[in-house]
Amino acid sequence: MKRAEALRLQDAKRLESGVSRLDYLTDNIYTKMMTQYETDNPLADFGIARKSFRVEAEKIAKQRLPSYETMMDTANNFGSFEDFEEDYAKASGIPRSIFGWMTSGVKNIVKGETEESLEYKAKKQKDALYGTGLFDKFTNLEKSYAEYDQTSSVPLDLVGILKQAEDDNLIKGKMIESQVQISTTKQFSRGTETTTNHLIIPRYNIEDGSIDMTSKVISKIVSQDKDAYLDADAITKITDQVKDEYKGNVIKLLYTKGDPYIENADTALVYINSNPQILAINWNDQKNIGEAFENWYSIQIKHAGFINDDGEFQSISEKNLATGEWEIMDDYRPKATELGLDEVTAFEQFSKMGGNYQLLNKNYNSLSDAITFDKLQKDGYIDITTNLTKEQKTEYNAVLQGDWYDVFKIQIDAGKTLYEADPKKNPRMTLLSDSFDFSKAFGLDFFDGNYSIYRDNETDNIFVKPK
Repeated sequence: MKRAEALRLQDAKRLESGVSRLDYLTDNIYTKMMTQYETDNPLADFGIARKSFRVEAEKIAKQRLPSYETMMDTANNFGSFEDFEEDYAKASGIPRSIFGWMTSGVKNIVKGETEESLEYKAKKQKDALYGTGLFDKFTNLEKSYAEYDQTSSVPLDLVGILKQAEDDNLIKGKMIESQVQISTTKQFSRGTETTTNHLIIPRYNIEDGSIDMTSKVISKIVSQDKDAYLDADAITKITDQVKDEYKGNVIKLLYTKGDPYIENADTALVYINSNPQILAINWNDQKNIGEAFENWYSIQIKHAGFINDDGEFQSISEKNLATGEWEIMDDYRPKATELGLDEVTAFEQFSKMGGNYQLLNKNYNSLSDAITFDKLQKDGYIDITTNLTKEQKTEYNAVLQGDWYDVFKIQIDAGKTLYEADPKKNPRMTLLSDSFDFSKAFGLDFFDGNYSIYRDNETDNIFVKPK
């Protein structure tokens, strides 16, 4: 029974990550292969190995997929009293270690390979592709494919992809074969480089004969350098802002996904700024407030910036070597104002936090007491779907499944992570926005004007109130 439960939990995590079962098996087998190869051959050319082992891993995964599907069916249907004996016999066939089962025999396969054998396989795969006559038809593709193959370690089933593209001709319009090519874009953001390869497929529009440029993402590679992580000084300054009893919550947010990524600081700062009572500030002491603002403002702008026209992240701040605090660069003061990060706007926000603290401290014992479901209802908040027509609910649900998380990602992640860590201590309700225009952001014209929005971290329900 424990094995069946473990397998169900494992598959739930796979589903949550959006990976198919075939890809899940392939990724685990491939990871095991590369780990073994790198251990056995530390000085080898890993680029050639990655391509060859990826193909081999997918081949093994396809062979093991039916058995994996059978095990999943057994695990998901295990437990009815009437069929206990039969189910138990089936479940006993589930291995103790699924990862061990997936990767069994891989070690011997890897040990049987040499650099020469891997190079031979890579050449054979390339010769097979060129032997299809593919580039005779797609005349502009060969050069961009050669560049892709030279720089990417991700193998590409080009024949299969183009076959699918041809099958889509009747639906999407006839593709212009001579103009199909691979295009690569790179984006840099705070120490993270994302390389995305697209297959560009021009097609004749079915209705008017014009040319539509369609594309398909064929690979995405994310790499990070030291600038993608918070340094020890940054972590200390962020955690020193809050009272001792809340430092653990902030550290947990800073180390989301195991490492202190820059974007984790965004999430932590939203949590801190939304909960002024956790700040280590005496809001009744004007001198203390003034000193605290300088440190608070420096932390807000340290990692602030924007994506410029070249697709790269541009910082708007620099460190004052005399004071040790971060300041807005002169050239980017207009941009700081646009982002709401100029000193005047920031001080208004900081002062408002103090006002919210005074209100909170006057009327409630804690934030959990202050922001409750009952209080929201008394204040006039309603479930967002109340009074919507069937068609309007369909439009809203499409947004909820699409762009909603991208817009409110930082607030949602911060609120949910902390609530699940300690539901008794941390707030159940998260403020997503104090003033939000659904029409401008999502095209939902049936929401007239601006709304205050809260999210229930326990039920995921959304509550709104017109401003």
